[in-house]
Amino acid sequence: MIQRPRVSRGVPGHQRGQRTLPQHCQGRDPATVRAGLSRPKGFLAGWTHYIAFDLFVGRWVWEQGLAERRSTRVALLLTWLAGPAGLAVFLGQRAAARR
Repeated sequence: MIQRPRVSRGVPGHQRGQRTLPQHCQGRDPATVRAGLSRPKGFLAGWTHYIAFDLFVGRWVWEQGLAERRSTRVALLLTWLAGPAGLAVFLGQRAAARR
């Protein structure tokens, strides 16, 4: 059964009827992210997100490298190990190559 987010009532800074997420899902600091990922559903959601990013962005980096006839080894390795860092390296290398 899917639970809907709670509607806040009388919480300072919130408008009446505005939906809020539970504290462990807000992601405002590392402790709340850790708490959210320690739950089975949170872990599954996080892991799915990481895998999807690695696969889809990694494939895009690889295909662009083939199309532009240049090496993407470092960018792909970083994409698989540290997601956004690999994408940033690839985009930086791509911008430098176009100058």
